[in-house]
Amino acid sequence: MISSSRMADRFKTLFQVPGALLVVILLSFARPEAHAALLAYEGFDYAADSDLSGQNGGTGWAGPWGNGTGDSNVLGSLAYTDSQGNVLTTAGNSALCSALIPAANFSIRRTNSFVRNDASGTTWVSLLAQYGGNDPTRAAGFQLQTNNTERISLGKGTTNVPPPATWSMLYGGSASTSAFTTNPITQTAFLVLRIDHKAGANDDVYLFVNPVLSSAPAAGQASTNFIDKAEFSFNAVRIFAGYSSGNYAEIHVDEFRVGETYADVAPYTGGNAVLKISTTLLQGGSIVLNGSGGTNGGPFTVLTSPDVSSSVVQWSTNGAGSFNGSGQFFYTNTAAPGPENYYRIRQP
Repeated sequence: MISSSRMADRFKTLFQVPGALLVVILLSFARPEAHAALLAYEGFDYAADSDLSGQNGGTGWAGPWGNGTGDSNVLGSLAYTDSQGNVLTTAGNSALCSALIPAANFSIRRTNSFVRNDASGTTWVSLLAQYGGNDPTRAAGFQLQTNNTERISLGKGTTNVPPPATWSMLYGGSASTSAFTTNPITQTAFLVLRIDHKAGANDDVYLFVNPVLSSAPAAGQASTNFIDKAEFSFNAVRIFAGYSSGNYAEIHVDEFRVGETYADVAPYTGGNAVLKISTTLLQGGSIVLNGSGGTNGGPFTVLTSPDVSSSVVQWSTNGAGSFNGSGQFFYTNTAAPGPENYYRIRQP
């Protein structure tokens, strides 16, 4: 429940019922304030056996995927269940990017609609991935880039490491910078990067492999890291796989997310799943709501009333929408808010 009163300058949660059908929050606006949010999402929700090239789904992108040969959308999502039994929220299909079909090194790239840099604070990045192919020495993985400059590569970034390979990361395109985990790269993994951007100094990066979903992992729990090594600003992503004389690698990827908090990039269902409003913003006279914890693909309704104490049956319907495949919702009340209005987010 959100109040649009301008008489106070505060954000206050009145109450929230875990697992319930209703979220109630009070918001008073005197100055707009942005809160943590999901910045980009790609669930590869495209037809099975279709090429990834030119696809334009997801959110937080400046345009479609570029041209690549050998990329193919695969029916069904990759999956991850953590050690507590929580299940990562997934939707759509997944992308299998292979160097076999072109019989050459494979690469495909997409530009974000934003830039993460020294002014960004902390950035969280997550994806599901699995390495494959017929030659475990071939490189394959996922990169963050600034324009066409590689910042960090996640996966198997170099052929210089003999099998058995483990999940690793490197920066600057150099094998000598590689940092390794102990997690086998041939097993599907939930990979999470935490990038601490630092103005006037090198950034810090932490790689977590298969962390629990219910709370943000601490820096000391990282599977490996880069501390004060390089600049890790980025505005684009790239998927790549290597080929040489009939030997090829491939990388299977799914559920790519970029956010400002761990919760943004690790939505889940399980015993602790909670319907919640995580972002609220007064923007151009409109109230923008963003939250998570809903039923994947299910409907929600927004109710409003000038009287918080009135029975819910007396509240008016302000609008409706559907949760996305990750159980998140995005809603904008384009009508100018009155001097005092309250909002409820409700699912059946």
